Amino acid sequence: MTDLAAAYAHCEALLRAEDPDAWLAALLAPADARPHLHALGAVAVEVALVRTRVKQAIAGEIRLQWWQDVVDGGRATEAAAHPVAAALVDTIDRAALPRAPFGDMLDAFRMDLYDEPPADLPALERRLAATRAVPIGFAARVLGGGAAIDPAAEHAGVAIGLADLLDALRAGHDPLLPVALLARHGATRAEVAAGRDTPGLRAVAADLRSAARTRLAALRAKRGALGDAGPAFLRTALVEPRLKRGDRAAPFEPLPELPQWRRQWRLWRAARNGGVL
Repeated sequence: MTDLAAAYAHCEALLRAEDPDAWLAALLAPADARPHLHALGAVAVEVALVRTRVKQAIAGEIRLQWWQDVVDGGRATEAAAHPVAAALVDTIDRAALPRAPFGDMLDAFRMDLYDEPPADLPALERRLAATRAVPIGFAARVLGGGAAIDPAAEHAGVAIGLADLLDALRAGHDPLLPVALLARHGATRAEVAAGRDTPGLRAVAADLRSAARTRLAALRAKRGALGDAGPAFLRTALVEPRLKRGDRAAPFEPLPELPQWRRQWRLWRAARNGGVL
């Protein structure tokens, strides 16, 4: 059986290595909530990495189903021996988190296993709401927010997810871009895979940045309602600088990362501003 203190320490180390911005944001949350934020972040990392760790979709299905079983209360012995699963189960119990949204998140990640692009931009946003917003919503609940805060979590998760997708495009990956959005601008997935800079792909990237900014504006409108849950939304403070870099560059043009001091400064400013800039 995994010692819970060691399990939470493992989650923090994993989050710091794989998602340093989420780790930095957690530093600005109350100390007693941080271990649970680390656990939720670590689960999001583990599930997101399934696609890159398997060669066949069925293997990914098995891994995702294992996480579903853990969340549903099964595989108790295996979960107790897995540090991230053990910390997750403890967090679910302590914060009385609803289990259904975990299933929505896992279902959305299943689509990635089959290399299925979303049909259009609304479908992409729904997918990002499941994969990126669910962990934010749970973090908000850990910090004292209720179900009423879920719409704000959706805006935050979609904005972060769109920025991540644009960065993946820039890094030379082949993210699953909406079919209808590509078609509208006369772009193709083959061009994306080849890293070909075309007017159509520039227009697609511009539309994605616009959608992210729309979500940020909607989140800012809800700033006053975040209350103690504000730290769950801090990572959105890093979205606009990433979008601005894209305004001035081609979709596939490599850009340097934001310096860590600037990321920390923006997170701190957001923390002083109710969780959102």
